[in-house]
Amino acid sequence: MAISVTSIGTVADTVGTGATLALAVPGGGVPAGVLIFVGIGEGNNSGFSTGCSVTDDAGNVYTAIDHAVCNNTSDFGQTFYAKNVSALTGGQNITVTKQTSGDRLWISAIYATGVDPSAPLDTAVTANAVGFSTTPSVTSGTPTQGG
Repeated sequence: MAISVTSIGTVADTVGTGATLALAVPGGGVPAGVLIFVGIGEGNNSGFSTGCSVTDDAGNVYTAIDHAVCNNTSDFGQTFYAKNVSALTGGQNITVTKQTSGDRLWISAIYATGVDPSAPLDTAVTANAVGFSTTPSVTSGTPTQGG
């Protein structure tokens, strides 16, 4: 089955207010059984410690994939996924709780169909940017899926 990706949207708190930021799901909603991927960036001068957390109005469980410090001011990016989700209807929210209340925060989310509903991540390989590297490299394993 081919994988198809659909944007849920992007929202930003560029001023840095409050402890959470919500991304409203658009009118078409998110169908049940898909994979939701959430990427966040938090402007934080103290660096990554506990990171953010993600919830949604349908009660789906979001798992952190990885994080990285993005620049020398300790801003960080973090990624999450929720697999085989319960449907979200238009107007429901995906909500990120900030590591530090009052920080700037950016959220982007997509959903994908055609992804293995029980094991969506290819754990045979690892690739992490280290320090301020912009070119991660595969450090172990062989990808199980081409491309």
